[in-house]
Amino acid sequence: MYKLWVSIKKDFRILTRDRVGLILLFAMPILLVIVITSVQNSTFELVNDNKIAVLVSNKDGEPPSMQLIGGLQKLGMFQITQINGPSGNEEVKARMRATNALVAIVIPKNFSAQVMAKAKYVASKS
Repeated sequence: MYKLWVSIKKDFRILTRDRVGLILLFAMPILLVIVITSVQNSTFELVNDNKIAVLVSNKDGEPPSMQLIGGLQKLGMFQITQINGPSGNEEVKARMRATNALVAIVIPKNFSAQVMAKAKYVASKS
């Protein structure tokens, strides 16, 4: 126990003599927290203020596909533009260029049937 106490006293004396080391010991973590917080804050503001343009071509029109689109709208991160009627890949590409959309989602005709089949399969496994 005596050796521990002597070691603690020695380290404390060394720290009090080394003022620059003492300042760095406490100032650097505080400075690091301030810098990281400001970087993250500006990143979150950038993401939250700008919405991602998404182009949706819904060829299905059934409730599951409409729920998918509604869920994307509820997130609030996306500016959704829908293409009505049947559209091919070239038309979707042209619309993406025209609207400056970053992402396009093409929902196929049998999307609802595939979702329901997958849901039944997963439910039957449990």
